[in-house]
Amino acid sequence: MEADLRRLFDILPGLVWATGPDGVTNFVNRRWREYTGITVEELRERGWTATIHPDDIPWVRESWRAAVTTGNSAEFEMRLRRSDGVYRRFSVKAEPFHDAHGRASGWYGVNIDIESQRRAEAQLEVEKQLLELVTRGVALPEILNQLCLEVERLSPGALCSILFSDPDELRFRLGAGPNLPETYNAVLDGLKIDPYFGPCSLAIKKRSTIIVTDPPNDPRWLGSAWPGMMVEFGLSSCWSAPIVGSRGRVLGIFAIYKLECVGPTDEELELIDRFAKLSGIAMERAESDAKLAASTMELQRANHFLAGGQRLSKTGSFSLDTTTGEQVWSDENYRIWEFEPTVPPTMQMVLAAIHPDDRDTAYNAFEDAVRERKDVEIVYRIITPRGGVKHLHTVMEIIPEFTEHVVYLGSSQDVTESRLAEAALRESEANLARANVHLSAAQQLSQTGSFRWDAETLELTWSDENYRIWDFDPAVPPTMEMIVEAFHPDDREATMTAIEEAARTRSAFDAHYRVVTRDGSVKYLHTVSMPVPEIRSHAVFLGSTQDVTESKLAEEAQKASAAELRRTNSYLTAAQRLSKTGSFTWDVESGEVDWSEETFEIWGFEPTVTPDMSIVVQVIHPDDLERVGAHLGEATSAGESFEMYYRIITPAGVLKHIHSVANRIPEIADRLIYIDSVQDVTESKQAEEVQKASEAELARTNTYLTAAQRLSQTGSFTWDLERDEHNWSEVIYQVFGFDPGVKVTMDMIASTVHPEDMPHVETLLRNAAIGEKFELVFRVLRADGEMRHAHVIGHRIDQIPERPVFMGALQDITDRKLQEADLNHARAELAHVARVTALSALTASIAHEVSQPLAGIMTNANTCLRMLAADPPNLDGARMTAQRTLRDGDRASEVIKRLRGLFTRKPPTLEHLDLNEAVREVLALSSSELQRRRVIVRTELPGEVPPVLADRIQIQQVILNLVLNAADAMGAVNDHAREMHISSHSDDDGAISIFVRDAGVGLETTDVELNSP
Repeated sequence: MEADLRRLFDILPGLVWATGPDGVTNFVNRRWREYTGITVEELRERGWTATIHPDDIPWVRESWRAAVTTGNSAEFEMRLRRSDGVYRRFSVKAEPFHDAHGRASGWYGVNIDIESQRRAEAQLEVEKQLLELVTRGVALPEILNQLCLEVERLSPGALCSILFSDPDELRFRLGAGPNLPETYNAVLDGLKIDPYFGPCSLAIKKRSTIIVTDPPNDPRWLGSAWPGMMVEFGLSSCWSAPIVGSRGRVLGIFAIYKLECVGPTDEELELIDRFAKLSGIAMERAESDAKLAASTMELQRANHFLAGGQRLSKTGSFSLDTTTGEQVWSDENYRIWEFEPTVPPTMQMVLAAIHPDDRDTAYNAFEDAVRERKDVEIVYRIITPRGGVKHLHTVMEIIPEFTEHVVYLGSSQDVTESRLAEAALRESEANLARANVHLSAAQQLSQTGSFRWDAETLELTWSDENYRIWDFDPAVPPTMEMIVEAFHPDDREATMTAIEEAARTRSAFDAHYRVVTRDGSVKYLHTVSMPVPEIRSHAVFLGSTQDVTESKLAEEAQKASAAELRRTNSYLTAAQRLSKTGSFTWDVESGEVDWSEETFEIWGFEPTVTPDMSIVVQVIHPDDLERVGAHLGEATSAGESFEMYYRIITPAGVLKHIHSVANRIPEIADRLIYIDSVQDVTESKQAEEVQKASEAELARTNTYLTAAQRLSQTGSFTWDLERDEHNWSEVIYQVFGFDPGVKVTMDMIASTVHPEDMPHVETLLRNAAIGEKFELVFRVLRADGEMRHAHVIGHRIDQIPERPVFMGALQDITDRKLQEADLNHARAELAHVARVTALSALTASIAHEVSQPLAGIMTNANTCLRMLAADPPNLDGARMTAQRTLRDGDRASEVIKRLRGLFTRKPPTLEHLDLNEAVREVLALSSSELQRRRVIVRTELPGEVPPVLADRIQIQQVILNLVLNAADAMGAVNDHAREMHISSHSDDDGAISIFVRDAGVGLETTDVELNSP
């Protein structure tokens, strides 16, 4: 059963382990062993924390100790070292299992790898922040700059760059590169796109990510200056990815640089792909905003020109939905019909205004056109509300975008003046003989000239107005050659054919054509002529020619305006699609609703569906329906505008968040009609929810960080040097003995610094004032008299370039300092014991060193007495003997002094000493012992060795240990001399070495075992 259980654990996907009742691990599954690279036996030998990240050990140990003590389950997170040395974050869960008496017999645990999850959460948070910037319409350079900084934070050691490609894709333009060298960015800005120059250009050509880990040795860039640039700026790797827009167009390059020769990990490749897409979204959004602004400006300008053109040409425009009867009129159309602009026009109002004699003809022409789905052009009269009669020329064309029913776009021109002129012309012709003077005046008013033409003799008789119209000299009789020459080249052949046909058949002539005057201007003329019936022998025509240039130009302007209106409408439709914003109108009284195409798309209905408020209510989310209904009821009851957010569930089951803004149309006073916009804000709403979740996670993380600082006695801080502003965590307040939350100043901090450490603190302040990072260990004298040791590290915040602002950490190392003091005391005791032990081995040598000068003193004293007792006394000899006695006394005193120094327990004292002299003193003390061991000592102690600053006793102890060790190493040598060689050497860099070599047998390599001190 146990073997089956172990096999089951081995195939589980997690890292499974088990412990005994004492909490010690006694089983790990195969995946745990493969991940860590060690067995459960090795784990026991190294300790169960051997694979845990050092920073996580304290609180993991505390969590596990609590679980073992209480017999409860445990759950925590920690970083676990993989076999290749990489740490990954795991979620650890452990559950106890119990014996028959309910006591915990051990724990089963599983470690689940959550590293990718945490990394994804961090990336998601960054993406959410960047998308929020895009949604708010923040300037593109600021968005790209922030994007680079976030990528560099997610990928430590990375330097990020974003480049635009020109529309013709011939050169790069700098988008962002906040931490790359400015000179490197300057080279990239305007750089020609050349796939043989570097990876950014090649990525555009291949439309794929290009990885370069060793530029100077990459054969793809042989002959290019780019590898040299990388080396010059200290860059070693470059990973370039194309930024491709939603329509497949390459917008630019997203690149990551590294200071070492490395390729991207799988996580970094995903990072490149995601942030390249984010860059594309930001670029396309900026491009769309620019196009939308330009379209709006163009629409406003076009509407202004259209209104002016209609006013000048007396032409109004309108649209007519033949299914709903809805009409939309321009201001000029209201003026022509003399209708009240606040009253929406209807077909009944239009028909009632048409002159009774023209009503049936106009109505039948309109009905036939609608039935046959064709354009309409009619001329008719209307009777205005003031009783006036107007002649109108109406042209209507079907709008092709509406395929389900017929919708017309049309214009109505007030041609009353031209109609009255035509009537006046006919009246003038009938009364030609009687009112010739009046005819000339009428011709001038109506820009109409008259003529007589004999088709046989080609004789022409013109009125004065006809000369003015044709711009001919009245003093020169007109001829057919002159007329033919004046015809516009494009109209000449057709017009002459019509004239010749009328002359041949003696029929009426009616033609529209253009002429080119002497100054090069073009005029539009309308000529009507009839044969004189009284002349039967040949064809003689009487006719009139009217200058219709103004009406023709107005007609062309009208058509151009109609085309521009259609184009503007298509721009508006595209803008709504890009911004996910639809528009509609709602007649509250009739319930009639008119939606734009984008509104159908947002609500998820087919455009063939006729919208009304009933289908709107059906898709509103049940939880929002009551609130929306109440809001609409209040707004419609008061006749006020409204704005609200709510959710809908489309017929396809998709949940969407909607933002509606509706304004009452003020021009319609007799009933309540709203014009409304609806925007799909689902993405921004989802981004808000993600942001709230991230903020909650950030609060939890901050709590964990505070606890970790408290456990490790480490606090964090920020310090604005110029403003003397300090933001401290709780631990730092405890170190200085300040009340938490009190405003801290540098004077307060300086008052607590130990006086001996104050010069170092002042040096730190001077360096910090110029922006240099700092690190210092110092002592704090708190107000309660307690002294604390602190270790502080600070780095300048690069994102605040205008003044030095630092971020850092301060750790309370008092306990560590006390432990170091205890350790130093123990080491001093151990050194003293070692000296006593070494000196005990030199007892015979020391006795010899002391007895030798004493014997000399005795001999010299006896000799001195004999010399003084001689007759006469030998005073010179006695004086020399006394001097030798003093010398031997000094020698004995020196030996005893050195022995006392070696035996005395006192702290080290640094002095300048001669190493060669120290060696000679040690050899003097140990000479007897070396002679006893038959050791021959050879020295090579040059006089140019400089003095060193050291403790004489400790140096002599080291030399003595080396000498005795060398003598011990030759204790078994009998076949050759026991020779010891001692030398000193001074290197050029000032290092001094003492070498002690012996003639011992040495050690085998396999027998060597070094112990740590």
